[in-house]
Amino acid sequence: MRQFYKNALLAIAIFSVVLLMQSLRNGGLFLSESFVLGLWYAIGLSGALLVGKVMVASTR
Repeated sequence: MRQFYKNALLAIAIFSVVLLMQSLRNGGLFLSESFVLGLWYAIGLSGALLVGKVMVASTR
């Protein structure tokens, strides 16, 4: 389970860095709407995966 948390955090970090580099390339150091939406999407997706993993583990 600990490895799953590490993988989820790593995926969020990589996704955030990619979106930050994209916003820097498009003009200036600012948090654009796409970056914020992408970050919330990544957090929500990883949260849903964690909840699903816990639900599967608790039914065993």
